[in-house]
Amino acid sequence: MASISDDGMALSGYLKKLKTMKKKFFLLYEETSTSSARLEYYDTEKKFLQRAEPKRVIYLKNCFNINRRLDTKHRFVIVLSSRDGGFGIVLENENDLRKWLDKLLVLQRNIANSNGTAHSPYDQVWQVVIQKKGISEKVGITGTYHCCLTSKSLTFVCIGPEKTPNGEDRVASIEILLTTIRRCGHASPTNVYSTWNSAAKVSWDLVICGWRRIMQLLLLICTT
Repeated sequence: MASISDDGMALSGYLKKLKTMKKKFFLLYEETSTSSARLEYYDTEKKFLQRAEPKRVIYLKNCFNINRRLDTKHRFVIVLSSRDGGFGIVLENENDLRKWLDKLLVLQRNIANSNGTAHSPYDQVWQVVIQKKGISEKVGITGTYHCCLTSKSLTFVCIGPEKTPNGEDRVASIEILLTTIRRCGHASPTNVYSTWNSAAKVSWDLVICGWRRIMQLLLLICTT
């Protein structure tokens, strides 16, 4: 196991990247007086011991959500979600998952407490594409977003820059209360969710395409 002295190291070991299912050597660091809490990985432990540059560093202060992913074919998955996208790691068993997830969540809460901000995690987060459709293009809700679900709301968080390559603005985030969803239906291969905001007199139609997985999300905004 890793032996290079670092007071901030909390966990280390070989885990798999969800995207490629290749084993990498991961290290989780707590916040110290000189560095931020972070997750980083190397191709091998040897590369780490040789003080090579990490293949990737994910700072936990940039992650708005860290959760267990339940809708993949792999049983033990943790996903870290940020404005840069999602990053998933696959663990060997339930004990390993709990060990890494619990520590990640503790570090995330510590960051929120030190910043004096409330942390309200989402139950599930998916990465979706909101296509240009009707008024959605005009108000800037297009492109790649995180689709974040809790027991009370559905929130879309922009991934990447808040401007399109053409210089058009994109909405950073928007929350839809589940109590405003008035219709849930299925018309293969899409699922349709409609919500109504009586104050703004705006109807939202969420069309989730795909049978077994969320492949695409169309957000239609229709004024009445």
